[in-house]
Amino acid sequence: MIPRALILSFVLLGFVAVAAATGSGQDAAIASLGPEHERFAGLVGDWEVYLSSPLGTDPAAQPAGSAEARLRLDGRFLEIEAELTSGPLENALYTLAFDTRHGEYAVVFMDNTGTYFVTARGAADEDGNLVTMYGADDDPVMTSMGFEKEFVIEFRFQSVNRFYIAIRYIDTRTAARTELPFLTLEFRRPRPPNDSIFQRP
Repeated sequence: MIPRALILSFVLLGFVAVAAATGSGQDAAIASLGPEHERFAGLVGDWEVYLSSPLGTDPAAQPAGSAEARLRLDGRFLEIEAELTSGPLENALYTLAFDTRHGEYAVVFMDNTGTYFVTARGAADEDGNLVTMYGADDDPVMTSMGFEKEFVIEFRFQSVNRFYIAIRYIDTRTAARTELPFLTLEFRRPRPPNDSIFQRP
C-alpha cells in the first residue's frame, strides 16, 4: 500500500505544476494590465459628488457628498467609495474591473440600504468612454410577485476630472423592457481653494 503522505505529496506537486503552467505564456498576458487599467489609475483621488438628472447637473448645484477612488491589487481594480448627504443613498461602494480574459468590464456594487451586493458585466462603446453593464438580482420580493429584478450600471468617463455613474432599473413586467432611471452621480475633482481662474472641464 502506498503511504498517504506520499500520495499527498504527488497531489501537491501536481497543483504546483498546474500553477506554474498557468502563470506563463498566454495566461501571463491575460494577467497583464492594459489601457483600461491605466484609465482607472487616472481616476484615483478625492472627488465631489453631485446628483444629476437626465437633463444634466445644475452648474450652481452644491455637492451632495464626497468620494475617494483608489486602486486595489496593484492597479487591477478601481474602488470608489462615496458618502452622500442627500439622495436615496448615504454610502455606496463600487469596485470596477476590466476582465482581460473576456474583454469586458465588471462592477461589484453595494450600499447602506441592504446587506447584499450586486454585480454587472458589459462592454464599452467604440470610443471606450461609455461602459454599460447589465446585472440581475435574486430579489425575494420581486420573485414572489413573479418578476425578475434586472438593472443597468453605466460608467461614463468624461475626463480625468469628471465621470458619471448611472443606475437604471429594467421594467421586466413588459416585453418593452424599458430602462427606468434611478440614480445618476456626477463626480468632479474638488475646486482648488482660492483659485478663481480654475475651469472645470
